[in-house]
Amino acid sequence: MKQILTLPILLSMLIVLSGGKFIFSQKLNHLFINDSLIAEFISDVEKDSVENHIQFLQDMGTRFMIAPNRKEVAESIKARFQALGVQEVRIDSFYATTKINYGNLQFDTLTTQYNIVATIPGIIDFDNFWIMGAHYDCVVAPEGNPMVFAPGADDNASGVAALFEVARIFSQHEYQPTNTIELVAFGAEELMYFGESGAQAYVDTALANNINLELMINNDMIGHTLTDNWEITISNYVDSEWLTDIAEQITNDFTSIEPLVRNLSDEAGADCKYFYEAGVPCLYFMEKDFNPYYHTDNDLITNSDMEYCAEAIKLSVGVLLAAEDTTTTRVNDNMALSLKFYPNPANEEFKISGLNTEDQFDFYVYDMQGREVKQGTIPMHDRTKINIRQLPDGAYIICCISKNQVYHGKIVKSRY
Repeated sequence: MKQILTLPILLSMLIVLSGGKFIFSQKLNHLFINDSLIAEFISDVEKDSVENHIQFLQDMGTRFMIAPNRKEVAESIKARFQALGVQEVRIDSFYATTKINYGNLQFDTLTTQYNIVATIPGIIDFDNFWIMGAHYDCVVAPEGNPMVFAPGADDNASGVAALFEVARIFSQHEYQPTNTIELVAFGAEELMYFGESGAQAYVDTALANNINLELMINNDMIGHTLTDNWEITISNYVDSEWLTDIAEQITNDFTSIEPLVRNLSDEAGADCKYFYEAGVPCLYFMEKDFNPYYHTDNDLITNSDMEYCAEAIKLSVGVLLAAEDTTTTRVNDNMALSLKFYPNPANEEFKISGLNTEDQFDFYVYDMQGREVKQGTIPMHDRTKINIRQLPDGAYIICCISKNQVYHGKIVKSRY
C-alpha cells in the first residue's frame, strides 16, 4: 500500500520559536508536494482511460437535461465514481425552472435535476472545500432534437472525463488531501441562462450552510484541437491570479500544451459563474480551437482528439497537487499558516496574499537545507513585493511572523 501523503508530511515539520527566529527540521522540505510527485501522478493520466470515460458518456445517447433518462444518467455517473475508487459519492437533487423558445428548444417546465458529488475528505482542513467541476448535460440545438441523440463528447464529456481521471488516479495512489476535494458533475448547465443550473444550486447550498469554498477548477470542452501545436485557454479571474500562476507553471513544466491566459474582469462563464460571484477563486480550462461540432449530433468522440484531451486533464491533476503548497491552511494555533505567493516561480520579486494587512510582519527566507538566506520587515499595508533578485535559482521557504501569528509558504526563484 502506498504511503498516505499528507498527514506524515505535515507531522514531519518542526518549528521552534527561538529569539524571534525559526529553526526548521531538516525534513521541512517534505511538507511541500514536490515536482517528482506531481510528475508521477500526471504520468498516470492515460489516453485509453480518458477515451473510455468519454465513450461511456456518449453511449448514453443523450444527457439533455429534460430528457426522461436524466436520473438514470446521474445514477450511472455515481456508480462510475464508486467503481473508480471514491468511497463517498452522493446525488444532490434540485429543482430547475426552464423557459426557452429557441429553434427546437421550446420548453416551459419545472424539472428535478441532479448534481453528482464525489468527495475525497481532507484529513487536516476537512472543512475547507476545493471544487473541481464539469457539467455532464449536453444539448443539440437549434435544428436537432436533443431528446433523441445528443452525444456531447467534447461538450462536455471531456470535462467529466477529467473528474473521472482525477478520481481514478487519486484513488490508485490512496491520496488524502489536506483540504476536502469535491469532484462535482453538474447538471443543467446548457440552459443555465434560461433557468436554474447545477452550479447555482451547489453554491447556494454551500453558502446557506456556511461551507468554506476555497477554490474552484472548471473543465468545459477540453477535447478538441485543430493543430499539432496544442494550446489551451486558461481564464484568469480577478483575485484568482495566484491560482492562474499555478496553472501556468504546471502547464509549462509538466505538459506539452501551450497556456493561453485570458484575463477576465466581471465576466465569468459556464459553471464558474456562480462560484466567481460568491468570491471563490476560479480556474477555467477550455480548448483554444473551438469545436465546430459544438451543440450538434456530430459532437462525437471520433471528432475529438484523445491525446490532446489526456494532456489537458494533466493540468487539473497537477494544480490540485501544487495548490497544497500555496493555499492558506490553518493547522493549529501552534503551527504555521500558509500563504499564496505570485508569480510563482518568480524572477526578481514576488507578491504575497493571505496576510492580515493590519499587522507589521518580520519575514525570513530559508533555503531547502534550513539555512536563513534573507530577512526583513514588511510594513503595514504594504504587500507589494519582496525582492529576491540576489538569491540563486531554487526553492525557498518564506516565513512571516507577527505577534502570535506564524505564516509559511514556498517560492521558486527562477530567472526564466
